[in-house]
Amino acid sequence: MDPRPCPRELGVRLSKAKTSGRTSRRVRVVALSIGGVIVLAGGAYLAGYFLVGDNLPANTVVEGVKVGGLSRDQAVAKLESELAATTDPQLTLTADDVSVTQAASAWGLTPDYEGSVDAAQPSRSLDPTRIWYALTGGGSFELLAKADEPTLDTTVAAFAAKADRDAADATITYKDATPAVTNGRSAVSVDTAETKTALADAYLQTTSVTAAATVTEPDVTTAEAQETLTSFAEPAVSGNITVTVSGRKLTITPAQIASATGFSAQDSALVGKVDYTALLKALQSQISELGLAKAQDASFTFSSGKPVVVPSKDGVELTADALSKAVDPVVTASGSARTATAQVTGKKADLTTEEAQNLGIKEITGEFTTYFPGQSYRFTNIGLAAKGINGSLVLQGETWSLNDTLGERTTAKGYVPGSYIAGSTLREVVGGGISQSATTTYNAIFFAGLKDVEHHPHSLYFSRYPVAREATVSWGSLDLKFQNDSKYGVLMQAYISRLSDGSGSITVRVWSTKTYDVKATDAVKGGYSYGTTRYDTSSNCVGQSATPGFTATYKRLFYQSGNLVKSESFTWTYDAGDRVICGSPPKS
Repeated sequence: MDPRPCPRELGVRLSKAKTSGRTSRRVRVVALSIGGVIVLAGGAYLAGYFLVGDNLPANTVVEGVKVGGLSRDQAVAKLESELAATTDPQLTLTADDVSVTQAASAWGLTPDYEGSVDAAQPSRSLDPTRIWYALTGGGSFELLAKADEPTLDTTVAAFAAKADRDAADATITYKDATPAVTNGRSAVSVDTAETKTALADAYLQTTSVTAAATVTEPDVTTAEAQETLTSFAEPAVSGNITVTVSGRKLTITPAQIASATGFSAQDSALVGKVDYTALLKALQSQISELGLAKAQDASFTFSSGKPVVVPSKDGVELTADALSKAVDPVVTASGSARTATAQVTGKKADLTTEEAQNLGIKEITGEFTTYFPGQSYRFTNIGLAAKGINGSLVLQGETWSLNDTLGERTTAKGYVPGSYIAGSTLREVVGGGISQSATTTYNAIFFAGLKDVEHHPHSLYFSRYPVAREATVSWGSLDLKFQNDSKYGVLMQAYISRLSDGSGSITVRVWSTKTYDVKATDAVKGGYSYGTTRYDTSSNCVGQSATPGFTATYKRLFYQSGNLVKSESFTWTYDAGDRVICGSPPKS
């Protein structure tokens, strides 16, 4: 409220004039009287006008500091001297649960000494209110603030960036089968313009300012989450649930329930839900001990060298849906009520006998044989690889991997150390030599016309393999993969043979329905390079002869009804192989 007094209003009421002469004289007398009052008032106004000087009225006080009778400059100086220590207070700005405290000057607010003195000083003015205020001695005023607009804009914007946020629903999580509520968080949107005004108005009036902000509660509040904690989350893990399946029992522990349970917002409430597919997976070790008849897919075996279908078998299973129907009604029950009975359902084989018979596995579409020296490790490692490959069924669209099929080659699986190319040098590793299996398989699927997904020729050339049309593998890095991109199923057949001279061979056949007649062009070689002779003192050294390096190119040609329908080009460059002598060089 303005402390200066307001001028009184001078009201004049005139009655209606009568036509008689007496009345007219009375009116003239009244008029003369009023005129006299106006003259007197005007004189008083002029006197007051000249009495008001340039100094502040005698009783003027600004923010508790007496400045009456001082000139403008003197008053400003006195205010600065006496108020400097108290005019930069700490101001705390708060929006919901975010607060920032800093000096008023840091916010961009400083005292306006000049403006405060000007507000208290009437000076000479034609305004009768101001003259009256001066003549009555002045009054008390608050110290005004002035804002550094760029600083205030920046600091309030920085606060808004910190305070503004989206709402976050309250939720529940389990830790060690114990549920706990994560509190919800309101959305906050700060109105920077109104907040700047609130800060300026609060200057020297208070130390705490509430920002002008819109605060919106989350869809799920902490209180609502607490209700779900009490009604669902805690009862769900209050004890074991016993489920009877085909006369035998499964035990579901609180930890298993907790790991399979999640919470989500639905219609502004937090709803707990058990993922019964996940729970069923967690119970598999117990389910496998129930003795339920398992469905068995149709498969293939070889009889007299030809594929024969092994019929499928149907079985029974406990499904996630059946588990849900049994457990869901008792998941929040307590004590002895936490029991249920689940029904098993029939389970058909994923690949039935009829489906297997209709895969079109009836003829050899690709076949290849390679030969290897008669070392014992080769028969062992290549034989294990052939056994693993044999019987592989690759359905339409599937991709087959040699590494996935055989797994890591370890001594536990029967593999033994053998030669392996590391860079351009032979080394001994467990499982060495099975690249013979990879090369043979690659050529079989090559001539079957199947899609080459991944293969890696050796870095050194070996004369027992087709030039550049060969493959090596290494666990965890190099693989052999192909995709069955035909309309038919693919069955792999692989076996080894011991020849009369003591050497061995491996044969891989692809059984399916022929789509293409596939041929390979002869490899064109060029760009030869040659290595050197060197000595190797390492413990796993394998001696080797020198082999030339070169680049080879060839094509895979696809024919249908005698016509070439497509072709694929392949290029590979072999490294030059050094002659390696195990041991130290002779002394000269």
